[in-house]
Amino acid sequence: MKKGEQLSGTVTEVKFPNKAVVQCEDGSVCIVKNGLPGQKISFVVTKKRNGQAQGRLLEVLEPAANEIPSCCPHFGICGGCSCMTLPYAAQLALKESQVKSLLCPILAKQDIPCTWEPIRPNPQIYGYRNKMEFSFGDGMKDGPLELGMHKKGSFYDIVTVSECQIVDGDYRKILPAVLAYFRERNISFYHRLRHTGYLRHLLVRKGRHTGEILLALITTTQETHDLTAFKDMLLSLSLEGTITGILHIENDSAADAVKCDSTVILYGKEYFYEELLGLKFKISPFSFFQTNSPGAEVLYETARDFIGSAGAGARDGILFDLYSGTGTIAQIMSGSQTGNRCGNRGRSSMGSPEKCSVKRSGKLHLPGRRRAESSGHGRRKTGFHHTRSPKRRYPSQSPEKNHRLRSGRNPLYFLQTHQPGQRSGSIPCKRVCCEKGHLRGSVFGNRACGDGCVDAKGFCT
Repeated sequence: MKKGEQLSGTVTEVKFPNKAVVQCEDGSVCIVKNGLPGQKISFVVTKKRNGQAQGRLLEVLEPAANEIPSCCPHFGICGGCSCMTLPYAAQLALKESQVKSLLCPILAKQDIPCTWEPIRPNPQIYGYRNKMEFSFGDGMKDGPLELGMHKKGSFYDIVTVSECQIVDGDYRKILPAVLAYFRERNISFYHRLRHTGYLRHLLVRKGRHTGEILLALITTTQETHDLTAFKDMLLSLSLEGTITGILHIENDSAADAVKCDSTVILYGKEYFYEELLGLKFKISPFSFFQTNSPGAEVLYETARDFIGSAGAGARDGILFDLYSGTGTIAQIMSGSQTGNRCGNRGRSSMGSPEKCSVKRSGKLHLPGRRRAESSGHGRRKTGFHHTRSPKRRYPSQSPEKNHRLRSGRNPLYFLQTHQPGQRSGSIPCKRVCCEKGHLRGSVFGNRACGDGCVDAKGFCT
């Protein structure tokens, strides 16, 4: 097996993330993306290193025995779904095997045995998504305007997914209407290579239980257009849900991501409501919220049942919901475990019930741990705050070596004239714990810093 060689083989298994293990006739093995178990495919070898080969899919020669026709006309061209030609039961088995292969080696090292629970199916197989980010672009070089998803394996080409099956009918009405509106007016899209143009993304969010729809048109500031007719066109659509807000978001970032420099409300409000398990959540365009509402309810009910059985009788227990996003799990637990207290850490929560105390906080820095500070010269894992200096630059070394390099000089060289919390460039100065300018948590082996602030383990206190 050599680089550039075209071969064929049978997919024996698919590992996470979407890496098909292809067994060739001569016994050699190659990793190819976008294959399904049981398929016979042809591929070209793109890389071979340390005896492991990787390839790119060319063609599916024979489908798997259990494959079925896809219900979506865009499948295979759109880069979104990858398993839609498998029966749903086979999709569940495939995903469960991937999770097992990732977790079992770790769980085997634990002293406490674990019980593997079967995968929980999604109550709604199609039309389940409550958020879509469609991109403007063209399907081929200098082709007509398109609005949809990226073509499989392509960064620039866009496929108009007007018949996408993982969203409901309102999405399929909004997308072609928006595309036709801008095609008629011949408005340019943002070219990702030249960084010129106007149209970037269309963000659509809809509450599955409330039916409220929030739309956001993301553009650059390179052109100016009156969007009143655009707003009126959207409001004239015959939809099952109700449009509660239409936003115009400006984004001049070079990155191909939905970001916000400024927002103008064209209609309504800049948020909508969604309900999960009896709780009502206020969601903004950029709020992190589970994109699969029916699946989220199954997930949260399962977590609630597990915690309820584990904490039976412990009415005064405390539950910490770490990295919680909008705090949905903590709020659902607080609503069912009336005697328990919930502590939420992460982004701010909206629609929090009175029984749950939700707090805002930033990143957690533990005492005794060195923090990696970012500077203009890359990431440096030292205990000092670095500023740019054209004359003196220290390599990324241990704190002990850096301390010795600075011996005989001003120990506050990198912190001079800076007060704790003051910003130097893009990095805020950290609070020091002694006159030598040591940061809290810095370690210098067994050497105390002169002010007696190092504990028995060698950490600044």
